[in-house]
Amino acid sequence: MLPSLRFIVLTLPQFPQRIRLIAGLAGVMLLLSFLLPRHGESGVSRLATAPAAEFVALWTLMLSGAVVLVTAVLPVPAVFRSLINFAALPAWAVVGNLPLPLPLRIAVGCVAALKCATLLARTQVPWAQLPRFLGLGSIALLAALYLLPWHGEPPLRQIVRMLTAANDPAARFVAIYLLLPVPVALLALLVQLGSDLSALGETLAWLIFLWAPGALLIQSFEATQIYASLATFATLVAASYGLADPLRTLSMRYPS
Repeated sequence: MLPSLRFIVLTLPQFPQRIRLIAGLAGVMLLLSFLLPRHGESGVSRLATAPAAEFVALWTLMLSGAVVLVTAVLPVPAVFRSLINFAALPAWAVVGNLPLPLPLRIAVGCVAALKCATLLARTQVPWAQLPRFLGLGSIALLAALYLLPWHGEPPLRQIVRMLTAANDPAARFVAIYLLLPVPVALLALLVQLGSDLSALGETLAWLIFLWAPGALLIQSFEATQIYASLATFATLVAASYGLADPLRTLSMRYPS
């Protein structure tokens, strides 16, 4: 199974071309999140009447999408494209109705992008040590997100309370969903420790890409939340591949 997975990964378009393709798609998704109608109006129409928070979110989506798409299309230096892709990550901090304080929300985005980037780089250069060390560090940071008291008490304690809530199946479902990164992190640990499992790195990264927008969708299926989920997916994918490219280059230059 693992050799076939490695064959599939390596027969896809080469990694730099794949980054441009994914960045272009991410830019289109961000622009769609801005343009699609909400409350009966498109994002362009909403700019004139939107409250301050929504106005910032709309402008962030529009600018992030346009810049990411343009840098994906134009023949700019790879390092510049990577910086632009990663710089789109803060867009997810201003979209969607997610009950997290802003510092925790930014921390979650950065940790997720780092974890995914190290998994992507690990698939490309399984012999290198830099993605391994950074990947192990990202797993430790993920544990800190669950254990540190970001909002009065550790998130893990809140999740346990939701799991044990009587007569509240919705809370238990949300709690289980919030714990899904834990088994993925354990699999990522095996990928980082064993080079034979490195072909699974990109697959695990895509599982994380899909989990993040789902965290928004399980709260509400109304239009703005769906657009926020699309934007979350786009920013995380762009940032992770943007960070993975220089990480892969550094790992090839300094493999040990």
